[in-house]
Amino acid sequence: LYTYSLYYFSQALTPHTVEDPQSAASRQLVNPDRVHRHEDPYDLVRLAQEVQKADQFVRCAASNKLILIAEQIRHLQEQEWGPSCPHESLGAYKLEADMSWTKAEDVERRSKDIALVDQLLSAEVPAIEYVLPSSKGNGFAAKAALKHKTVIEDVSDKTAPIVEEPEK
Repeated sequence: LYTYSLYYFSQALTPHTVEDPQSAASRQLVNPDRVHRHEDPYDLVRLAQEVQKADQFVRCAASNKLILIAEQIRHLQEQEWGPSCPHESLGAYKLEADMSWTKAEDVERRSKDIALVDQLLSAEVPAIEYVLPSSKGNGFAAKAALKHKTVIEDVSDKTAPIVEEPEK
């Protein structure tokens, strides 16, 4: 980055000091080496070097934290407690992205549901789609709506779907 001097270009470029030379606070306020350095702030090589340096710092910090977590996990192993664990297991759960908990045995079903919803949200089809329980019993199935009509299946009555005409 460029540093500008406090003087106009017609005057001498000298470093500024505090007024009282006998004071303990007397020090240089401007570094002459930094003032006269000519660097391009848009130099891509220098910018890439700074990005690499920042990447190294992030990797070091992340690896140090992961090593600390690994050490903490080692302390929780069975050798720590032996055969006499003081607590009984109440179950295994997974913390989802929406901060809800899913039982370990339901994780596969839940992940299929989430994948289906992601598929529906990412579909670029302009047709209206709806989600119904699958006849195979393995989750949900997406079906396209009829053209210019909305189809709603009554889950309690399996005889026929209800068809609603759109408002004109």
